[in-house]
This record gives sequence, C-alpha cells and structure tokens, in this order.
Amino acid sequence: MTGSPPRPRLKQTARRLNLGRNTVRRFARAATPEELLVHTGTGRQAKSLEVFDSYLRHREGCANAAQLHRELRGRGCTGASTVVRQYVRPWRAGLSAEPSPRRPPTARQAAGWFLCNSVNLKPDEQRGLDTLCAASPQLAALQDHVQHFAEMMTHRRGRHLEAWMTVRASEPRPPPQARPPR
Repeated sequence: MTGSPPRPRLKQTARRLNLGRNTVRRFARAATPEELLVHTGTGRQAKSLEVFDSYLRHREGCANAAQLHRELRGRGCTGASTVVRQYVRPWRAGLSAEPSPRRPPTARQAAGWFLCNSVNLKPDEQRGLDTLCAASPQLAALQDHVQHFAEMMTHRRGRHLEAWMTVRASEPRPPPQARPPR
C-alpha cells in the first residue's frame, strides 16, 4: 500500500482532545498556521470580505448592506448579502440615533406622584416628581403641603388640621390660569 499514512478519524481525535468535531476538522484542513489565526474577532473564520476590507472601510458611512452587496458584486465578490449584512452590523450600532427625549408626564401621572407617599414612589417616578418641583416653585410648595397633610392624616394628628388650614389659607396663591386649548 502506497500513499499517505492513514489519518485518525475526526470523531476519535475530537473526543481525545476534548474539542468539537468542526474545530478538529478546521485544524485538519488548514495548510498553514496563519489560516487558523485569521478571524474576524467573533470566533469565526474570516469570510470572503477580508479581500474587500479597504473598500468597505472607505464606504463605512454607508450602512445599507444591500447597496454595499451590489457594489461588491460589481467588484467580483461572490459572498451572499447576509455576509455583508453581518459585516456592517457593528457600523449600524455607531449610527443609532440618540434616544428621544422623555415625554412629559400626563396630568394623571403627575397627580399620582403628588398624592403618593414619596417612599412608595419608584426611582423614575421620584425623578419625575423632583423635576416638576424644580421647574415650578408653586408645585414644590404644593408637594410640601400634600406631604404635610398626608403625614397629619396617617399619624392621626387631626388636632393639627385647623392650624394647617390657617397657615395654608394665609399663603399667597398664584392667580388662576385658563387651560391651554388642545
């Protein structure tokens, strides 16, 4: 019998080395160590787009994978459009729009925050209440009044109610304003 010496079976080698069969197959097929070392950083072997890397870097502003795939096919690339899509995916993460500003709370939400004991508010609700109170001194005063009233009621201090009402009645009130039209 002439020819190359028999190669051990991949399954046996994989079992003996405690590696996956595909890993052993990749090592067995590699002609040089460099073929094993070149990868895209994802743990996968480099794809056919490595040849077009400089062109793609030049077009990095374009994250449209279909457009890039058409251009690469014109340059001789035989890879599928999914390969191009995976290649440009990290670029899309850099192009994502900034999150939209938070919508203002509804009147119902704001009223709920004012009427709720502050220890029972969730952190984002507390931040919303703090933002409202910081934006308006009248709302900050209202929050203080509501909290004092709630404390008086929950701790059964009804004897302080008349004094509380006298103090609140003597405080200046902002003039009433018409509701803005919808």
